[in-house]
Amino acid sequence: MAWWIYVVIIFVIVSVLGFLLFYFQVRTEEKQDYTVISKDRLDDMASTFDILIELAKDNEKLKEKISLVQDKIRYSTPSESKIIAEKDRRIEERISDLKLKLARAKVKGTYYGCERLLTEIELLIVERNTKAK
Repeated sequence: MAWWIYVVIIFVIVSVLGFLLFYFQVRTEEKQDYTVISKDRLDDMASTFDILIELAKDNEKLKEKISLVQDKIRYSTPSESKIIAEKDRRIEERISDLKLKLARAKVKGTYYGCERLLTEIELLIVERNTKAK
């Protein structure tokens, strides 16, 4: 066989190995990015609870329960799973709903329904953390 055939075969093998190495390196970086995004999302949710605590400062029982739920979020494990990301979005939606409900409750002076919504958020967090393990 001619020497140029060996060169072509070696070139093809090196090219395929280089492509595979690059492909798996990019996939690894994407997984790390999902974990960072999940961590940031959890931090944002936990910081939103500071606002909720301020809104509920007139109701000590509700304020304590908000603090407990905030701790559950704060100590949740970040995950790169799409299922967990969906759970996080649902939790964020419920937190926004609670924020609006607390703002209305502060004006009216009655916190009816806020505890129910907070319990729902707590259950979503427990469900999320169970699936994250």
